[in-house]
Amino acid sequence: MLQIFAAVNELDRATIKERQREGIASAKERGLKLGRPRLSFPEGWAEDYKRGAIGKVEGAALMKKHNISKPSFYALVKRWQNEQNLPTPKRWENGKPVLSFHQARGL
Repeated sequence: MLQIFAAVNELDRATIKERQREGIASAKERGLKLGRPRLSFPEGWAEDYKRGAIGKVEGAALMKKHNISKPSFYALVKRWQNEQNLPTPKRWENGKPVLSFHQARGL
């Protein structure tokens, strides 16, 4: 009796997964974007990034100013560095990137 229930359940899960795959493919064909929307850069981000990179302001202060969470803040920092072809710091201390003098001058 249990084997029958297991087989029916397995068939049901396979059907659900197949319908889900078809739905996702259909949405992509129609040009819909799936997933969470990207976080946009807050107003004044470029200047704030520069001030943070040279140590004039801490990351925590910028998070509070722009009202964003720590993971979102560091995701924005990483995306900004990639988009602007900026050097990425090797390490972070107390919410501030540790850059060499030459890296900071390039900002």
